[in-house]
Amino acid sequence: MVFTLPHQFNGLARRNEKVFYGLMMRVSWMTASAMMKGTKMGMTSVLHTFGSDMKYHIHVHALVTFGGLDTNGDWQFPSCKYALAKYRVLCSTFKNIFIQELQKEVQKQKVYYHLDIQDVIKESEKIRWVVHSTYPTMQTQTIEDYLAKYINRVGVTNNRLSYLKEKQIVQLQYNDYKNQELNKAAPKAYKNLEPLVAMNQILQHVLPPYFQKSRHHGLHSANEKTKASIPDKILKNASSIRTVFEILSHLLSLRPFTCDQCQSNEFEIEELSPVRPKNNTMPVHQSSRAPPRQNSIPSIQHKFEYQFSKKASMQTY
Repeated sequence: MVFTLPHQFNGLARRNEKVFYGLMMRVSWMTASAMMKGTKMGMTSVLHTFGSDMKYHIHVHALVTFGGLDTNGDWQFPSCKYALAKYRVLCSTFKNIFIQELQKEVQKQKVYYHLDIQDVIKESEKIRWVVHSTYPTMQTQTIEDYLAKYINRVGVTNNRLSYLKEKQIVQLQYNDYKNQELNKAAPKAYKNLEPLVAMNQILQHVLPPYFQKSRHHGLHSANEKTKASIPDKILKNASSIRTVFEILSHLLSLRPFTCDQCQSNEFEIEELSPVRPKNNTMPVHQSSRAPPRQNSIPSIQHKFEYQFSKKASMQTY
């Protein structure tokens, strides 16, 4: 699912980035969970403020479970067959919840703007807000590709930027979605920018300090205890870790550990219990400290000579 903020709020969002970005993350979860009341859903979302052409375009990409768990622990599916809810219901619910939450922030005097905020809100109420959703799928590879594409994505990469020294302009490559044909990749297009304008378009997408752009809600939350009941056979953490080690081994040119005798890399892991003595007491290890220096402690002979000389002097006196 993709939740998009209308461009009527762009000026207000630039002035209050932390408030609006937080509202987008929170309201997107509130909208999705409102479609399945009485159930516990899961959602992983990521905030993007950029489009392919680096314009200011605030939206949230979300991966939402198709349904949720009820109080009895049974999975409940949505009433719609191919979506969490109907398109108009999603759009209107997202708009109503966002405006309500924004009004609360305005009343707390956390939103500042040089124009009347209520006029901007009234203007946004006249249009339809956009919430895009795709068909549900159980293909884990599709879900992983979606997460890898959007969660750790940056605004622009080096291969999309080029500086034309003769003309002293920056050329940006982007996807031309307006001329995209059905079931085909978007064609590539280019736009020329002055260096200062290009720097401004890139720096405007820097998030506020300590802002968490990726968040997990409901069943996807780290504190959710329901995940402990999932069988180990379904979890894919082991394969993910193995893939990471395979990539590192290939990059570092590491060879697997092999036996010196048969050159085999197949081993069996056995758990060995500690061996205790017969009297059931652990051996006391001697101290690893170095012995004291000879000059620091007098020897027994020196002590005897000192005591003998002391007694002799007392008798003579």
